[in-house]
Amino acid sequence: MELQPSFNGTDILLDIYHLGTKVGDVTLEPLINDYQVTFNIKSQNPIKKAQFNEYIKIIKYPEIIKCWFESGHAIINGMIFKTGYQDVTYGQFLWADFEDYNLKKEKPGKSPIKPELNKIGKEKSLFCWVKNRWNGDWLDPSTFNTTETPTGWLYCDDGAGEKADFIHLTKYKGENLISLIHVKAAKSDSNKRRISVGAHDVVLNQGVKNLRYCMRKNLTVDLQERLDNSASKECWFNGKPAKAEDFINELANIHGVSKSRTRVIIVQPHTRKKTYESTSNSNSKKQLDVLLVSAENAIRSSGAEFHIIGIED
Repeated sequence: MELQPSFNGTDILLDIYHLGTKVGDVTLEPLINDYQVTFNIKSQNPIKKAQFNEYIKIIKYPEIIKCWFESGHAIINGMIFKTGYQDVTYGQFLWADFEDYNLKKEKPGKSPIKPELNKIGKEKSLFCWVKNRWNGDWLDPSTFNTTETPTGWLYCDDGAGEKADFIHLTKYKGENLISLIHVKAAKSDSNKRRISVGAHDVVLNQGVKNLRYCMRKNLTVDLQERLDNSASKECWFNGKPAKAEDFINELANIHGVSKSRTRVIIVQPHTRKKTYESTSNSNSKKQLDVLLVSAENAIRSSGAEFHIIGIED
């Protein structure tokens, strides 16, 4: 479920989305008592009534709703804050050309609830973009680029308890490069879309909460356990289908920490290079930069690199 807030006087209009599809909207009046927030429903407009009625129940639990506003206010854990900013700038996005891939579609298949992972690489979802275009052969971010001839191992770990959507392994200039790739669809593909903190929050949290898998031994052991309990896992080597067992063996047989790098990669094409670089003093950008710097600090403290990929258009 995704909530996209906007102020209308003292009211808040929430557009409610289910897996990228809008199912309705609701206008709320925030009731604030000593920084604690509850919500009064003033009006509602269901589009898909069954799903809308299920999601509207969340309004009873303000502690699990997160909203960010351009005024600098945020509602988090059932409390309202006015954020005070230090001079924190991230400014280290990697920018990629997503061509004609569907920025709002995360996984292949007709149903987002039950994706058809056997179609990875055959459609225009972001999962397909990773399979067809991901390139791990770079040591410096300034040389990052995509490719039409993928090399190395790519393993899809999508599902409950996943370590990342994909794990990529390649050997480049004498170093083993392990990338834990987390993918999140954009909330909008409009050229006029603005910077969104909410578009990044969930996927950044996924990257941070799985930091223990930046240790190769933990990653290898857990991937093997998941493979043993799974009917199958999608895997490729140099762009061609391969056995998942061979990938895990390759990962297990890496020797020498000094010759290995682990990267946490966030793929979120909601952020446009032109918009991000031309925005200077907006609170949305400041909030996003704080979020990115915090994630980077947490990830780098585990010994891994952090990179986030937006769209160059």
